[in-house]
Amino acid sequence: MHGLLARLVSVLAYLFVAALVYLAGIYVSRLFYFIYLLLIAIPLFSALQLLLTLITLRYSQDFDTEHPIKGESIGYRLNLANESFLASSPVRVRFMSIHPDLDASIEDLSLFFRGRENMRRSYTVSCPYRGIYTVGMESLETNDLLGWFSVNRPVYHRTFYVYPRIVELPPLVAGSRSYGMSDLSSGGRENDFALFEGLTEYREGTPIRHMAWKKFVSTGSPFIRLFGKSAEPGVTIYLDLRRTSPPDPTELEAEDCSIEITVSLLKSLLDHRIPTTVKAMGREPYIFKATDPEAFWGFYRHTINMVFQPTASPASMFQDDRKRAAVSGAVLIVTHMADPEILELPEASDEEPVGLIINQTAMSPETRRSLRSWYESFEGATDQVFLVEGPDTIREDLA
Repeated sequence: MHGLLARLVSVLAYLFVAALVYLAGIYVSRLFYFIYLLLIAIPLFSALQLLLTLITLRYSQDFDTEHPIKGESIGYRLNLANESFLASSPVRVRFMSIHPDLDASIEDLSLFFRGRENMRRSYTVSCPYRGIYTVGMESLETNDLLGWFSVNRPVYHRTFYVYPRIVELPPLVAGSRSYGMSDLSSGGRENDFALFEGLTEYREGTPIRHMAWKKFVSTGSPFIRLFGKSAEPGVTIYLDLRRTSPPDPTELEAEDCSIEITVSLLKSLLDHRIPTTVKAMGREPYIFKATDPEAFWGFYRHTINMVFQPTASPASMFQDDRKRAAVSGAVLIVTHMADPEILELPEASDEEPVGLIINQTAMSPETRRSLRSWYESFEGATDQVFLVEGPDTIREDLA
C-alpha cells in the first residue's frame, strides 16, 4: 500500500509539472511547449519499453536432482535472456524462502539488460536437514523506467521433499542385545506375561528382570520365571517428538538423528517381518503398524510431516497405553531428552521389557557425563539402553 501511494504521488507530481510547462508554453515561450511534448513522450516510451520487455524477456530454470536426501545439495541454474535488440526495462527477481528453519536464502536480483543480452546464475542449495525445501523464483517483476508501473510475470518454483537417511543396520540389530527382544528372530513372537510356564535356575549373566523373588526368599536359591510365547506385535517404538525451545542447527540435527534411528530400526525389523508399531505424539497421536516390509515406505514418506513441537513425553504415552492394556511385546523409546521420567522406565517396568535409545546429539558435555554415570550405575543398562553419540555413529552405537 505504501509503494502504491508513493507511485500515485509521483504520477500526480509529474502531471502537475507537465501542466505547468504546458501553460508556460502558451504564455511564456514556445520552447516550453516542446519541453511539454517531451514530458508527454517519456511516459509513452517507458510504457512501450515495458510492454516490449514483457514480450521479449525469456527465462528458464534447471535443477540437477529430483529427489535429494538429507545431506545432499541441489544445483539450481537460472537463465534470463532479452531477445529484443533494444535495452530492457528494469527487472527484479525474487526467490522463494528455501526452508522455514534455515536462514539460507538466495539474494534477490535487480537487473537491466542490453539488447540481445543473456544472464546466467548458478546456485547450490544445501539440504542439511530433512523437510520441505522450495527452490526457484517467487516473482519476476518488470518495471517501467519511471517506476510507475510494474508487472509480475507468471513464474514457478520446485518443491523438494528431503527425506532422512536410512542407515543399514547389522542383521537383526534389534535382537543383538536383549532389552527384552532377544527372541525376535522367532518371527515376532513375544513373551506373554499372562502365560507363566514355570521356573528355571538362575545362571550367571542372565538378566534378573523376571527373578522369582518369593522363591529366592523361601529357598535361598535364585530362580527365573519362564513365560510362554504369543503372536502379539513384536516391538512398539515410541518416538519422542518434543521440542522445548526454538530450533537451532544442533537441535535440528538431533531431531533428524532421532527420526533416522527410528526409520533404520523400523526397516530392519520389517525386513525380517517382525510386527512393529511406531507411536508418536505430535499435534495429534500418530500410530503406524506393519509387518510387511513394503509398508515401511509409507512411514518413510510420512517422516516429512513429523514436526517436533511442545508435546507430551513418550513416557506419558507409554504409561497411558499400559493402563489401557494397549501394550504388548517389547517396548523401545527413542528420545533426545534424558529426563528422569524416561530414565526410570527400564527399572520401573516389571511387565513389559522397556528399552531406551538415547540420542545425545544436542546434549551438553555435562549432560553426557551425567548420563554415562547413570548408565554405568544401572545394572541392566547393557541389555536395555543404547547411547547414540550422533547421526554419524547410529550403526555402530546400535550394533
